[in-house]
Amino acid sequence: MAFETFHSRRPPAQLVPGTEDLLARLIRSGCSHSVLSLSAHNGLTRHIADMGIASLFLRVEGRTGPSARSKRQPLAKHVAMLQRTIGNRPIVLIGDAVDDVRAALANQVHPVPYAGGLTHPDILRRSGVPVADSLAQAAAFAVAHAHSLN
Repeated sequence: MAFETFHSRRPPAQLVPGTEDLLARLIRSGCSHSVLSLSAHNGLTRHIADMGIASLFLRVEGRTGPSARSKRQPLAKHVAMLQRTIGNRPIVLIGDAVDDVRAALANQVHPVPYAGGLTHPDILRRSGVPVADSLAQAAAFAVAHAHSLN
């Protein structure tokens, strides 16, 4: 309950300038996107819709039950659902927390830590995975990884 109260008092996250255009360009190049968050599902989907970007994602999933300590299990379910749609295409997780990196690695998903979010970049760099300093760089890392598998 305290977590929900805290989040209800926080201002909603804003879209980083250029994100909508970046997502649209990536879609035109053959990439697809989804969102997985430990935030409450209804609030997350409403926020993404309010930003006008819901149509850019194959899936938008937030937490529907009690708060989870890790993204590992929710990511396993998310990946399974994505694979029904995209088949064996590579999946890359762009995230702003060390837990995102750990969850990705545990689920055989390539992680791309993003330094513009919740976790200090120095902490992300300790994960041993190259850290993107911008969303454009994160997208470039993700696309390079996907192309390296083909």
